[in-house]
Amino acid sequence: DMMPIIVAAAVMDGMDRAQISQYVENILIPELESIEGVASVTAVGSIEEHIEVKLNSDKIDALNEKIKASLDETFAEASQEMEDAKNELASGREELEKGQQQLADSVGNAQNELNDKKMELMLTESDLNRQLTELKATKTQVEEGIEGLTQLLEGAAQLKEAIGGAEAMPPEMLEAMGINLEELRAQYALLEQQVAALGQEMGQEGLTIDSLPQVITDMNTNLAQINTGIAQMESALSAIGEGKTTINDALCKLNQSQILGSIQMGSAGA
Repeated sequence: DMMPIIVAAAVMDGMDRAQISQYVENILIPELESIEGVASVTAVGSIEEHIEVKLNSDKIDALNEKIKASLDETFAEASQEMEDAKNELASGREELEKGQQQLADSVGNAQNELNDKKMELMLTESDLNRQLTELKATKTQVEEGIEGLTQLLEGAAQLKEAIGGAEAMPPEMLEAMGINLEELRAQYALLEQQVAALGQEMGQEGLTIDSLPQVITDMNTNLAQINTGIAQMESALSAIGEGKTTINDALCKLNQSQILGSIQMGSAGA
């Protein structure tokens, strides 16, 4: 086995430990390994920077409250609106057939009824568009929540990895590198407390860093339901658009029939 011939410490003015670690890894080691006769150079005690993620509990609390309040309510309203739209379309077709059968004496009434149905469809369309906008906003909030929790989970994983690496080092090496293991553990404990507090605000007692993946999975499930709701609303809006076209066509035919009837009546009178 090859043993190192030289053990050296790197210190540079104007650089902190993290910057020195980057300099050693990226510049100094490649330069030394390029020297003829040098088999390999290994750095020990390099520092890796980690990300500390602080939880915005207010934002996540508001997000979850919004989700809870809007999911059931919005889906129920959307389902009812779609059913109403189908009924209105069926009613519109029925009125059209009736108008055709009783054209001679009910053209005016048929026009009024169709115009009423058209107005109802327009109101339903407006309401569905409003709900669709709200649901898309909820979708954005859920996506942001998933992204925030994912970053939190990744930050916790990095901190845990840093603790594991520090625990594997001898105390004298930690001291030489300026790494405070207890401080890292305290940061992780604080993060666990923040996650637990978030769990209480979300109504999920016992929420831990380890359970965050399941929470993220559940939010992704909610996101899938939201996407389904959006697709249903868009389908309903498409059906309403077709219904409006059908009613407009019917009104046009009624107007043509009315004109034709007037001509025929005028011809008969003549």
